[in-house]
Amino acid sequence: MKKTVAVLILGLFCAAAFASDLAAVHQKAGVRLKAEPTEQQCLSCHGSYESLGEKTAALSPNPHRSHMGRVQCNACHAWKGRSRLMCQDCHNFLELEAALRRGR
Repeated sequence: MKKTVAVLILGLFCAAAFASDLAAVHQKAGVRLKAEPTEQQCLSCHGSYESLGEKTAALSPNPHRSHMGRVQCNACHAWKGRSRLMCQDCHNFLELEAALRRGR
């Protein structure tokens, strides 16, 4: 049950993160940051990169467990403007991108 709830919450956050910029998502959640957070700040709140891979295990392919290894958060997640899937630079994961934008 806990895992299901965590996956649903993460899915909603991912959808929000890809539908609007992260500054707005964080502000709606009551998190006030004066500037774009550093990688360290992202991971201090959202968990280690390895735990993010576990949290997104239901996604196929898993964007946090890729052949690229550990990548910077802002390679996909935009603080201002629309986020994008870095994977799409070389691959064509239309179903993954559509699912993230829908919140699944």
